[in-house]
Amino acid sequence: MNTKTYTLVLTILCTIFVFSQESSFKIPDSLKDKGYDYLDKAHKKVIGDTTKSLLYLKTYLEKGKTDEDKIKMAKAYSYLSYYQEEDNRKLKYLDSSIAISKNENNKSFPALAYSFKGSFYYERWNYEKALNNYLQASKFAKDNNNEKLTFTTTHNIALLKYKIGKYDAALQMFKKGLVHEKQKRIMDTTGYLRSVFSIAYTYGKKKQLDSSLYYGRKGLLLAQRKESILYYKFILNEGINLYCKEDYVNAINSITRSLAFLKKLEDKSFLVDAYFYLGKSNEKLKKKDKASGYYKKIDSVFQSTKKYISNEVRGSYEWLINYYKKRKDMENQLLYVERLLEFDSILNTDYKILTDIIAEKYDNKELIAEKERLSNSKNDDYLGIIKILIAIVFIISGLFYYQYRKRKIYQKRFGILVRQENKKPKEPMLMDLNSKSGKDLEIADELVDEVLSKLKRFEENLGFLSPNIYRRNLAERFKTNEKYISDIVNAYMKKSITRYINDLRINHAIRRLQDDRRFVQYSIEAIAEEIGFNNEGTFRAAFKEKTGITPSYFINKLKRDYNIV
Repeated sequence: MNTKTYTLVLTILCTIFVFSQESSFKIPDSLKDKGYDYLDKAHKKVIGDTTKSLLYLKTYLEKGKTDEDKIKMAKAYSYLSYYQEEDNRKLKYLDSSIAISKNENNKSFPALAYSFKGSFYYERWNYEKALNNYLQASKFAKDNNNEKLTFTTTHNIALLKYKIGKYDAALQMFKKGLVHEKQKRIMDTTGYLRSVFSIAYTYGKKKQLDSSLYYGRKGLLLAQRKESILYYKFILNEGINLYCKEDYVNAINSITRSLAFLKKLEDKSFLVDAYFYLGKSNEKLKKKDKASGYYKKIDSVFQSTKKYISNEVRGSYEWLINYYKKRKDMENQLLYVERLLEFDSILNTDYKILTDIIAEKYDNKELIAEKERLSNSKNDDYLGIIKILIAIVFIISGLFYYQYRKRKIYQKRFGILVRQENKKPKEPMLMDLNSKSGKDLEIADELVDEVLSKLKRFEENLGFLSPNIYRRNLAERFKTNEKYISDIVNAYMKKSITRYINDLRINHAIRRLQDDRRFVQYSIEAIAEEIGFNNEGTFRAAFKEKTGITPSYFINKLKRDYNIV
């Protein structure tokens, strides 16, 4: 079936479905002479009143059918979807809107319908389908020069990247949206504040507090002046930053101010963040009972929704398990072990796309086995069971901390490595010509100078990139004996010939990976071969020995930091 035939069939099916739902509707006499503009404005005035909104929208739809105006029908279907209680009906209305407007080259449709559909899936945490629909919305908006909808969709895609922990990519997109808002002749205050808040909150997640505070205070003043609904989100952001700056009392005061508003939001992720940092702040103030109360509130949110998968939810369960372990309250300890296992089960099944939000993977086999022993052996020796559970928690915590420290060390080494390489001269000379031990060699000065000169040319001509370079063939190339060249390299480079050659290759690889976008896409094996190593394993070992990090980490970090796809 070709694309045109498929579109025609889909249009017919969707129209039949929607027509069957609306066929009993008749336009009331009071609205028969009203035009589209009147009905559109009337609908927007009573958008919170379902009965009245449906009346205006159904009238709008019927007039569109009578006039055979596909765009008017598409608009009515899109807005009618909002008032459908069942998810399948919502989707049918949106699909109808898309089907009848897909080939109309209209500025707003089907882009807006795709955008609504993306939001439908976003609200249900189906991020993969949300992204697919946002991408379609973006395509149609760009094709039909709808700049406003293009940037709205870009913002929505950035939110998806934020949700799955891609903070750097999300920030870039949020900042593009902010530039767009600033360039408007008439400021859209809500759009501007939405971009500023997203930037501030994302910087907070990255622990870049100065940037988060800068954007947060900027948005807070305007939101307060304009009485924006975003005001209390900015208050929450300020409270979290105060916590990170160890001002726990003011953090509690600020976050508490935002609670009443956050409880009203359909998206409870902000409420979860508020409870989490209230718990953490009270924990720092040695008020553990208060802290436990807030962590339990996070549990209540999660139990009522089975979503909002985040580090904060997991951290709350881990804290509660430890809290009741210290109190020797096995019943509550077991309860939160079960809740944590349930959380991980949802994470690893329904929400696989969110897996990289969680910094580390957890192996729960031991925890599951312990949970079963706790459940089935309540009359056994509880003290022994608790000791085992404590050991498991300590092991998991130790592994988590080890991975966390390892990641931090690698990040630091990467930064140092990139800065050092950028400062180095382009020639990769490694020798110390002022070496005292070099001057003490029992080799004629003329011969030493000759070998050093040849080594310099060897480096400048990238001779080290040839495979199978050993002490013997290097000596043959320089027309000297193996001992002389070995002693000279040891004295002036403070390393063996093998290490000297490998270091030259690694330095060359690091510089080329930064400068050559094609080279960074090579496989590890191909890179190793390109710079003279005989196998991938030797290259990995030499790279790790020289830099303290693995080549795969260095390459992936380069790609992330410089957005190399």
